[in-house]
Amino acid sequence: MGLLLLYIWDYSFPEKEESNKETSIPEVYLQACKLVGVVPVSYFIRNYDSTTITLNHHGLGPLGCKALAIALVADMHINTLELADNHIQAEGAKYLVEMLGANFTMQHLVCRTANLPLEGRRALQVAYLMAIYNGLCSLYWTRNGFTDDDAKYFSDALLTNSRMKELDLSHNAFCGKGGEHMGHLLANNEGLEVLDLSWNYLRMKGAVALCAGLKVWVSACCAGVLSSMTHSESYWWVDKVV
Repeated sequence: MGLLLLYIWDYSFPEKEESNKETSIPEVYLQACKLVGVVPVSYFIRNYDSTTITLNHHGLGPLGCKALAIALVADMHINTLELADNHIQAEGAKYLVEMLGANFTMQHLVCRTANLPLEGRRALQVAYLMAIYNGLCSLYWTRNGFTDDDAKYFSDALLTNSRMKELDLSHNAFCGKGGEHMGHLLANNEGLEVLDLSWNYLRMKGAVALCAGLKVWVSACCAGVLSSMTHSESYWWVDKVV
């Protein structure tokens, strides 16, 4: 992370003293692309003023993702970033999460078909960094081949993230153990509202574990709702839910 932030420092404060003009994000991006040796994506430069940046199917790869992450560290207005089908791999995912550690504006991240899963130490790094960053409200990492081991990283990381509202991990390869890890997440995360695990391989064992976690989650939600109601209102609400 230190290296990434050092690059931004160099970009944000050019050595030329004759100009006090602050370097724009597109300029930072162009310099970052030159540094890492990739071709800039003109769509990003043209549409930088939008709060949603859609860079699906641009073939960024890990280094293209690194250049983008360097530029977005100092951004203050983009809240949604879509990077589906860019094959950013585990290395690119690491750059993204490092960027999120410094960017407090980004709320929605889409990384479908990023050519993952994350493996070994890389997965642990990404999960840890995601855990300490509480800005994201929604995360879409579908079709990445995540396995049961990856499910554990996601579960452990998001236990401490109360701002995450929507998590889409559909079309992956979670099996029975993955269902157990996701069930554990549901039972202990108070903020999550939507969890999409469709088109995985949970089977009976995983489904049972997931339902056990869901039961705890529903009970906690009911308790929270009832505590804010009058006695008569609570009876009506429970009757409707049941």
